[in-house]
Amino acid sequence: MEIDQVVDHGTLKDYLADLPDDTQREITLRVAYHAAARVMPMAVVALLTTDWARKRDLTPVAVFGAVSLTGVAVKTATPVSGSAAYAYAANTDAAFAAAEAAADAADAADAYAAAYAADAAAYAADAADNKFDVWQWVRHDLSTDGAVWPDGPPPALQQSWSDAVAATQAHPADWSIWIHWYNRILQGRDWHPEAMGEVLQKITRDDWEKGPEHINPMFDEVLGLYLAEDAAEPDRQAVDDATNQLIEATPLAEDVVFDPARQVLTLQPKDRVDEDYLSDVRVQIAGAGDIFDNIASPTNAAGALSEEIKILRRALEQNPDRPVILLRTVSRVLSRLDHKVTQCACPSPEEDANVNDFKDVLTNVQLDLIALSPEVRKYHEATKPQLLEGVVVTAVQAAQSVAAVSDAELAEVLEQESDVLSDPTQDEIAQQNALYRLMGLVARGYRAVRTTAQEGATLVKNTSIIVAGVTASVTGIGWLSSPAFKEVLTAFLKSFGG
Repeated sequence: MEIDQVVDHGTLKDYLADLPDDTQREITLRVAYHAAARVMPMAVVALLTTDWARKRDLTPVAVFGAVSLTGVAVKTATPVSGSAAYAYAANTDAAFAAAEAAADAADAADAYAAAYAADAAAYAADAADNKFDVWQWVRHDLSTDGAVWPDGPPPALQQSWSDAVAATQAHPADWSIWIHWYNRILQGRDWHPEAMGEVLQKITRDDWEKGPEHINPMFDEVLGLYLAEDAAEPDRQAVDDATNQLIEATPLAEDVVFDPARQVLTLQPKDRVDEDYLSDVRVQIAGAGDIFDNIASPTNAAGALSEEIKILRRALEQNPDRPVILLRTVSRVLSRLDHKVTQCACPSPEEDANVNDFKDVLTNVQLDLIALSPEVRKYHEATKPQLLEGVVVTAVQAAQSVAAVSDAELAEVLEQESDVLSDPTQDEIAQQNALYRLMGLVARGYRAVRTTAQEGATLVKNTSIIVAGVTASVTGIGWLSSPAFKEVLTAFLKSFGG
């Protein structure tokens, strides 16, 4: 029977059954392990987010156990009992069924179990509309001993894993070990199956019954090995240097810091100024917006600048105590005014006294804000980035990743700036400002993670979530594991013309 004839459960079982004894076990285990590993994120999402799982007090710990023990059986000669997958056997989720069958295959090197694992994986992918052909990859596994995803995971799987990682944040257990472990699988890195096998050998049925709060810490030594390797990556210093370069290029008058008590990233403004001065600035901005309301008969300028007046009032409402945001808004409105005058969409200051007053007030506000704070001045003088298409997409993805481990305030800021950047109706200046701020916040978020980790804080859970957040960049050794994240930083810096 030829490999290209393997198209379903029956043909796979027949193919495996006909293999010579010396290769049957190896290929059978590989097929089962890869099939389960490819759809495992779907099971994790279901077990962490669905009502039926919550009602049964189910978690993904047994799925992780089943797939990992199968991987250990594939990668080493270590015998590991299939009992690791016994837990939650009543679960009918197809992706879980793939993991359970994979564990059975690991225990007995059984062709039927491997075929069932692949079949369940195919069903899971189809049911979740994940748009990738499991059987194509099964045929690949039959012909070569490669990575789970030789060319990187497809977008649908990347999204499933991102969703799974985000779901772990709402669960009381710390899932760091499994997030790091699966990231390494996706990235084609060594996940140290020998070390995993040593732990799995010690786990009893009683241990599994105690759930993830008991099981996951048993892998702390393996997690420590992963983290030590990540910290020692040869490109780590280059990533740190690129991050610092981006931070230098994006003065924001705000920082991102890690709150160890809440285990989240938070926004820390650095543009606080004397309230009396700031109050005067707000009065001037409000007055500029009122100029056209107070005239006896509306002019063409009133209608032409209605959107600019809305922009000013929205900034006063949303960020009344943030000088740098007020400056950014005033500068944007002045640029929009100049553009409209150039396009003959608004009377010029020379043609309309109200437009002249409007521009004069905002120009004075701009100068006042720049004088109020060195941080605000640095922001004003900084070069804003070009809107390169690939960088825009990457910035939004990176912002979503950081938002997943941020408090409500920072997450809202990241979401708002991402919305502006993704909205084709926004003017170029608004999008440049949004891209600039997102890049600066992402870089500062990374620095906060690195700083806290270097200081010895327990940040493994949040680091893991951020690593998994931008799975679209999973090539080489992952987003925060130097090369891919370095590429993101390089792309960001390029948008400044560097």
